[in-house]
Amino acid sequence: MKSLLIETRLFEGKLNEDENGVVLVKGVLQRADAQNQNGRVYPKEILEREVEKYQQLIKEKRALGELDHPESSVVSLKNVSHNIRECQWNGGIVTGKHYPYRDWETDRKSVV
Repeated sequence: MKSLLIETRLFEGKLNEDENGVVLVKGVLQRADAQNQNGRVYPKEILEREVEKYQQLIKEKRALGELDHPESSVVSLKNVSHNIRECQWNGGIVTGKHYPYRDWETDRKSVV
């Protein structure tokens, strides 16, 4: 039987703690003009527009996400894995800060 090794890099980030000791992740969220993990390439102009629109969701603490690029763009609350709290440009790269949830039922209080 042959083995197949598949190497992936799904997220480039670092675990940190905020000023209250809560775990957060800082890292690359998206790259302009580069193929992402689901095979798409987004031009910088499109990403700039969408990052700008996304700032409102971040401000309202509604920038929730799921793992593994779900089929639907509508986030299912039962599958929420993180809440993005910051998002900004660094050259052609969108970086950000998000708080991972261990358990949505327990951690959702931090969204409000």
